[in-house]
Amino acid sequence: MLLVLPLYSYCISGVQELENDDKFEIEHDANENKHSLIISQITAREGGCYMCLAENSEGSDSTMGFITVRGERQITSFAAYQAVLAI
Repeated sequence: MLLVLPLYSYCISGVQELENDDKFEIEHDANENKHSLIISQITAREGGCYMCLAENSEGSDSTMGFITVRGERQITSFAAYQAVLAI
């Protein structure tokens, strides 16, 4: 059986797709098959609903988290949800 690795994408508020830049860094740890989204110098502007979508020929899966920021660089709440989508 051939394992087809998924393609990952990240977005905020379901609109803006995120890419590596000065603000957002997307990391992949191949040893643990773990992906991370790192937000540098976080401010209230980066608060919102973040989603990670994984897709391959077998289907897709997503997880969401909501970040609220008060003041400079102080995360006041984080909630994560996961949804399984069948194709």
